[in-house]
Amino acid sequence: MHTSKGLPKASPNRNVTVTPDPFYAVDTSIGIFDFYRGTIELSGLLNDFRTLLYRLNVAYQDRNTFIEGSGDRNFYIAPVISLMLVERTRLTLEGDYQDLNSNIS
Repeated sequence: MHTSKGLPKASPNRNVTVTPDPFYAVDTSIGIFDFYRGTIELSGLLNDFRTLLYRLNVAYQDRNTFIEGSGDRNFYIAPVISLMLVERTRLTLEGDYQDLNSNIS
């Protein structure tokens, strides 16, 4: 998910479609050089008719490197809303936002 300089090169879980089955996940990682990463993934139904679905991915990363003054702080959010119009026809709206703050030498 990162290039050789540690910059994001892909969005997490973008190939997974919105499904009516509820799903909730939280993940954290802590490592050397003050590495902290957290992700949240949510999906499910928004109405009782099972026609309006959502998916939300959120990620935050804050890390330093062994080089003093180098590191990054990144935020990512990707909301998806999908409306089942008729059988086999779906309208899907997707958003994708990244805030990349890197100081990598």
